[in-house]
Amino acid sequence: MDRSILRRDEFKYLHFTEAQQSGLVHLARRIHAQSYVASQFVTVDSLVDGALPAELDHARGQHVTYSIAYVADSQVEEESLGSSDPTGHAMATWRIRDIAPDDDFTSLPAYTSTAGALSSDGLDFLRSVDGDPRSILREIGALAKTPMCPAGGVLEIIRDALHRALARDVDEVWFFSIVQSTYETFVKHLGCLTVRPIGNAVRLRKSGVRSHVRLVPVIVEPRRFLERLYRCATTPANPRARTQLTSFEFFAEGLPEDYVSKQVVAASVNQEEAVSSSAGCLA
Repeated sequence: MDRSILRRDEFKYLHFTEAQQSGLVHLARRIHAQSYVASQFVTVDSLVDGALPAELDHARGQHVTYSIAYVADSQVEEESLGSSDPTGHAMATWRIRDIAPDDDFTSLPAYTSTAGALSSDGLDFLRSVDGDPRSILREIGALAKTPMCPAGGVLEIIRDALHRALARDVDEVWFFSIVQSTYETFVKHLGCLTVRPIGNAVRLRKSGVRSHVRLVPVIVEPRRFLERLYRCATTPANPRARTQLTSFEFFAEGLPEDYVSKQVVAASVNQEEAVSSSAGCLA
């Protein structure tokens, strides 16, 4: 496995809300802002107190859970993280937004920013998940890392969230509106079945956002994540097979062997679907 991908025991994780950890909230927002500036998604003059303004950062409020991952052997004390300069440490962050009890999926920022670009099948899928009491639709956003954090740190925080989702009794589904270049990176590592687009890329026309930035509406289903990843990785003539098999090993690490084996068997049974569905993203 690529040594740039760190083992899960080399990271510690913090999960919190705005009511619980105001200092860590600001830290997460600064990591988010600095990462987006470095990635040329937003302009530096759009920042306010080191963070993105509310009109560019919608993953806020009482229904948002923040996560921060940081290297376990770093010299940072957890109690002092909130006052740390994020540029000096290897950290990654993302947020999960739940739908308010009196709202539906149309209240999610990922929906409002991509509504006109959603396919009819994608819209039907969102409706079906939102209306199913056995499922929970959650928006993922603000995925970012500090300059010192290796690319594997981003995968670490996704793996942590994936494993926690698999431990829950409900069928969790993730909805993203993700920058197109990031989406393409995810497809390279995870496959287009695992990170499934449900519409076309749409330009984000807001002050402070770079003109090239386009958002892709995407669905990830944690309970089918490993199965679909393995199907993509074992699709004939897939030039990304080795990369995706490495990703499969990475995300499977720490899960029960019998569970992983069942995902491999399910992937083999459904391989024909992978061949037909992946044809458009093998190039």
